[in-house]
Amino acid sequence: MKQQTAPLVAFIRDYQLEQPNGIICFMASVHFQAQNAWFKFISAVHIITISRKHLDVLYLLNPDIDTRKIKTMFTNNHKFIYSRTKRFEITGRSKQYGPYSIFIIPINKNCEQQTIGELQAKRNN
Repeated sequence: MKQQTAPLVAFIRDYQLEQPNGIICFMASVHFQAQNAWFKFISAVHIITISRKHLDVLYLLNPDIDTRKIKTMFTNNHKFIYSRTKRFEITGRSKQYGPYSIFIIPINKNCEQQTIGELQAKRNN
């Protein structure tokens, strides 16, 4: 599936994140940064593209994220940035934290087999 957003395309290409089956799912160190908050966590990241809507969607799949009150789904309606530092950045604004940046740094190129199985099951339903 071809992504629509240039920074996302470069990020996926540089880290070789797309699997032969077309799934883009990988483990990453995710850093959240706002004016009065900073934290990091490890999460599976899943990227899909809805071509007919020209929409790239990035999911953070760590269930503990909900306790931090941050979003787990980001589309290319957010600002996607990919720089020479090799970190993928998403900027946005939340009611709780105000302006924020999320930095995604891949740890490996694929998710655990259980996560991939769950994603394939959802796609087939």
